[in-house]
Amino acid sequence: MLVETSLDDPRWFDLVLDSPAATPFHHPAWARLLADCYGFRPFVLAEESGTELVAGIPVLDVRLPLRRSRWVALPFTDELNVLARSGEDAARLVADAATGRTAAGLPDLEIRAAVGAPAREMPGHAWTHHLALDHPAALLAQMDSSHRRSVRRACAGALRVRAARVERDVTSDFYALHVRSRQRQGVPVQPRRYFALLWERLIRPGLGFVLLADDGDRPVAGAVFLEWNGTLVYKYGASTPASWPDRPNHLLFWEAIRRASSDGAHTLDFGRTAVELEGLATFKRRWGASQEPLVYSLVGASAARTTERGVPRSAAAVLRRSPAAVTRLTGALFYRYAA
Repeated sequence: MLVETSLDDPRWFDLVLDSPAATPFHHPAWARLLADCYGFRPFVLAEESGTELVAGIPVLDVRLPLRRSRWVALPFTDELNVLARSGEDAARLVADAATGRTAAGLPDLEIRAAVGAPAREMPGHAWTHHLALDHPAALLAQMDSSHRRSVRRACAGALRVRAARVERDVTSDFYALHVRSRQRQGVPVQPRRYFALLWERLIRPGLGFVLLADDGDRPVAGAVFLEWNGTLVYKYGASTPASWPDRPNHLLFWEAIRRASSDGAHTLDFGRTAVELEGLATFKRRWGASQEPLVYSLVGASAARTTERGVPRSAAAVLRRSPAAVTRLTGALFYRYAA
């Protein structure tokens, strides 16, 4: 039977804990962070058998002015599959969601993974990259030779890596780098409040870490990683172009890999990469990562559409020419509309 239940339902966390495929995005802290930051109602859509939840996925009810209400599992999340006791339980949840949603007149359900019929695939025009983690020496040997040289160059250089220890490291040092990177790309930036919540809900409790590369006392690059249940997820990165010859991004990823391997993690998920960003995809492949199409699913009767909600070219050009304050203000006012 299909049910809606709370993120705090202990049966949901039991299912998450029992699922080897669970990632940091399945942890209740992630959905709760998004809900509190952007004002969307969170819940778990689950398949119930007796007193047990045998399948489920966290969902946000995305309601926005002048927009049709949607259920999304989950917005601002690169990839999120249904967790289930068996393949049959997962298929039953999708089938019941399709029939139950239609019968009750509920919003469409968008799932950030391929889940099979009766859901309709929504090609996301993106790649996903995964690296099976091993001893750092083995990983260094298997990566592309150009990356191996860059890692060694970065490690021998003047840059030094530190992990965020206090909130300011995230909301000031990393955020400043992130704003400038987003401005350069012509896209809005998440509100500063989001990064305060990220520190409070995930980083400080140990569900991830933020690394910063310093040139002397000046941060020149940073990266946000979520880590839980054996999976390390790369979420955000930012750097100053002047530092690129010193390979700060190679240094940050190598330190993240070393930390995750030491923690016993088995997989590095590099996150979503738009197909047009071939340079970024190449950077991820050269670590030895696999590359697969990233496909999302729609459970509902709406006309076929994709999940692409990029910034129009004209708006991107304006943001690139505008002060950083405009990038911050645009994000604070409108970022939630990208859900």
